[in-house]
Amino acid sequence: MDSKGEIMLTIMASLAQQESQSLSQNVKLGIQYRYQQGEVQVNHKRFLAQFDTIKKLAEEESCVIIGRCADYALEYNPNCVKAFIRADIDTRIKRAINEYGVNPETVEEKIKKIDKQRENYYNFYTGKKWGNMENYDITLNSAFTGIDGAIKVIEDLVRNKYDI
Repeated sequence: MDSKGEIMLTIMASLAQQESQSLSQNVKLGIQYRYQQGEVQVNHKRFLAQFDTIKKLAEEESCVIIGRCADYALEYNPNCVKAFIRADIDTRIKRAINEYGVNPETVEEKIKKIDKQRENYYNFYTGKKWGNMENYDITLNSAFTGIDGAIKVIEDLVRNKYDI
């Protein structure tokens, strides 16, 4: 990379860091406002700790973060690949029973309850809609790829994006 490219990269990294800091402050102010309005229903201190930890970890080293609104925390991180992995309810029911030993009589109810909790958590803290594909670089259907296949697709995407 020539000196002009290095300068541009430095400027872009600085802008991304400033935007990330601004976003972090906006999240904190939004939570404070919601708290004052009596709208806070989940542990906002835990969210803020996770938010800051995710950003710090991603700045320090290569990592994989599952859930925890990481796509939002790393929204302005240029060195990030955001993936959303989904599957139809039947595939998820079979996986929960066969791989995790969930009771077949209650499995669908549990999956739907967990999904609702994830949706509420994500929507509340990010102000975005959980599962909206515009929040991600790639969306994969693990019913089609399988878990190992989804991992391979993401690995290939990262290798291609960063010439690894």
